[in-house]
Amino acid sequence: MGCWKRECSDFYTFLKSWGKAMKMLKKEGIRFIGTAIYTTMQGFLAAKCGAEYVAPYVNRIDNMGFDGVQVAKDIHDAIKGSGYDHCGLLAASFKNSQQVLELCKYGVKAVTVSPDVIDGLVKNAAIDMAILQFTKDFEGLCGQGVTMEDC
Repeated sequence: MGCWKRECSDFYTFLKSWGKAMKMLKKEGIRFIGTAIYTTMQGFLAAKCGAEYVAPYVNRIDNMGFDGVQVAKDIHDAIKGSGYDHCGLLAASFKNSQQVLELCKYGVKAVTVSPDVIDGLVKNAAIDMAILQFTKDFEGLCGQGVTMEDC
């Protein structure tokens, strides 16, 4: 038990200094992001300390056995419900486009996403076929290699 108590004390000291550092940054007018957020309470406290954005790591939270999308939603609700309008959610660490889409539909306005996940959001075989058909029709009317500028 002694070891556990010491670890708790060290963790509390870390959180205490973390909050102080954020408050100092805010007081100095330095904009900052509360990053590496894994829980609703961490996100709430970062917003309370003046973070401009709070960045939960969605996929990493999933890998810990929790629902990363739900945690991000809970953080969003805690921030907005507490009136911390200066703070937004900047969700990060996605493994698939569905996670991004679900948070965007929920009202999250900022995400950081890898190129392969972005491709999953915008690439679509039906769209690719429509573009090919449009190009074929255009070239049939105006000639191959002709652009709109040439018409």
